[in-house]
Amino acid sequence: MISETVIYVHDVGIFRTLVQADQLHLLTRLPESKLYFAEDLLPEMNVEEISKMRQFVLTNVFEVQILIEDSRQNGVDSAVDELLWAYLETKETGHRDKYNCPPNIQEILVLWADADPASQNALQFECLARLKLATPVVPEVLTLFAFETRLVAQGLWHSPSNSQRGTIAIDARDGRHDGPITHVESIPADHKQLFNLCELEAMLEKLRLQPGDAKDLLGRNLNRLIKLGASRKFARAPAPARLDELQKRFPNFSEVVAMIQRGIVLRRLTEYPLAHAQPILLLGDPGIGKTAFSKALADAFRTHFFEIRMNGLTAGFTIGGSDISWSNGRPGLLFNEVGLGNFINPIGLLDEVDKVSPDRRYDPLAHLYTLLETDTAKRFQDEAIPLKMDLSHITWIATANDISVIPVPLLSRFTVFEVPAPTPSQARVIIQNIYSGLLANEDWGGHFAPRLSEEVIDVISSVPPRLARKIILDALGCAATENRTEVVASDCRMFSPDLPLSRRIGFY
Repeated sequence: MISETVIYVHDVGIFRTLVQADQLHLLTRLPESKLYFAEDLLPEMNVEEISKMRQFVLTNVFEVQILIEDSRQNGVDSAVDELLWAYLETKETGHRDKYNCPPNIQEILVLWADADPASQNALQFECLARLKLATPVVPEVLTLFAFETRLVAQGLWHSPSNSQRGTIAIDARDGRHDGPITHVESIPADHKQLFNLCELEAMLEKLRLQPGDAKDLLGRNLNRLIKLGASRKFARAPAPARLDELQKRFPNFSEVVAMIQRGIVLRRLTEYPLAHAQPILLLGDPGIGKTAFSKALADAFRTHFFEIRMNGLTAGFTIGGSDISWSNGRPGLLFNEVGLGNFINPIGLLDEVDKVSPDRRYDPLAHLYTLLETDTAKRFQDEAIPLKMDLSHITWIATANDISVIPVPLLSRFTVFEVPAPTPSQARVIIQNIYSGLLANEDWGGHFAPRLSEEVIDVISSVPPRLARKIILDALGCAATENRTEVVASDCRMFSPDLPLSRRIGFY
């Protein structure tokens, strides 16, 4: 005889939460289970909630049992009555108090909004009385969060409406571990596994041992991970044409783009190529376009971009979080950007890595030694959320002006490119790109001619790019004031004549 699980919902808040999230189906996901709740929960719901409950009950009529009191008067005078009568008619039963419990009960789960240990005995007794059960099985009182966690651990979180076409089956356990596979989750083919479901389950088992504030912080973040699932989408490796366009926009980065292209060509030999490049250090003078190039590469990859300003870091907890046992313990930037993000392969910019403030107690660079090696990045742990996450798919780009102050062990993890200042001919291309970028990113851009004249470029190409952008913006304003669609040389005014105009040109 098949053993069954009884799920008894005690609190209307459980239904309301699931209705709002459109996740009522989770209550019927456990195999060989049956859901019970008392009719007196229904009058506490509004009309919209009753409507969704009606659809859920009738769709799952043989997996759901409403406990109806014998004393209830017949009549169809409310949305609740309509739901009950539709439910009973679908079951083809002639009276409202008829229900059957499974003959071979394996476990009883009582779902309550706040599983206060002091109230558990009363809840367990009420459940058995409502179900009219005499069984040695002791009901287990769970919060909705704990119930959802159980579904995740058993690979039952996904909605039954989700298509399984084009998916790859992955083990919830790390494939390198010996022993049988306990859970299997199907994820889309354009996703990669971020963390291990069994490890998340183990963390949840320890959650109750945490002190109050730490428990709340950890619980909230683990719940967010459950909602997002164990996998994240990856941006696909771009077509060669997109990287060719990047090289045209940044001509003095040609060697960098060429190396990235070679790696992308290799990745595109697979059916599901993931956009990624090995760690890169861009070395060069300020203003030559290192940051702008990194953002443009993220656009070419069509992935998320985040930036860490290393010159302001004094400790590693900004990147890797701090222990929640501290009063100010919080997850770090990487947990928020990847763990709670949409992409598993974003581009991360380590800006001015040569200007980190040294601190022997709290080394700001410590986490980078882990993150820049593929093997160790696959097992990265945030200090606040000690769940192993695979961060090996991040493309890291660091910028620096002085390579001599960067620790050798850290430097050895990068491919270093010394980016030259653009040549005079390249500088003209850069000025045109700044102008085109302004037109593309502003609502009013379509009012103006698509290109600057050679005369205007002659004037602007002799100044630094940041100043060049200001000059172009003001020149466009002058042209608009005179109702012109083209910028002329006389529109270009120098705002800071004291700037050294001999400074080498770069990107904004």
